[in-house]
Amino acid sequence: MADGVVQVNGLEKLSVDFGKLLHDDDKSDVTFLVGRSKERIAAHRVLCAARSDVFGALLYGGMREANEREVKIPNIEPAVFRVLLEYIYTGKANIKPHMSMKLLAAANQYNLEQLVEHCTSLIQE
Repeated sequence: MADGVVQVNGLEKLSVDFGKLLHDDDKSDVTFLVGRSKERIAAHRVLCAARSDVFGALLYGGMREANEREVKIPNIEPAVFRVLLEYIYTGKANIKPHMSMKLLAAANQYNLEQLVEHCTSLIQE
């Protein structure tokens, strides 16, 4: 305890709570239409933007998607996008080996540096 300040760490609970929010479509404010199949995946603009400057520009910048409730993400498979969102919301991801190259590309696209590092490590193993 320095200078009478006590640090409280609630990151694990925060991660769990945000993970629950990921699966709560009722509170979402954007729906991504993902992949060629345009699978509907609900999310929250503010969380995506907070974790990715690319999502920030897409969802809050001058692009047309900033004003749309549905945003197309045609170049990422839905399963990969779900893992990407899991990482965005919780800081954690369960990466299947066969998915690591596609997830690396998606993480690069959305400038998620730590996820890029994790995927790169998996690929190099």
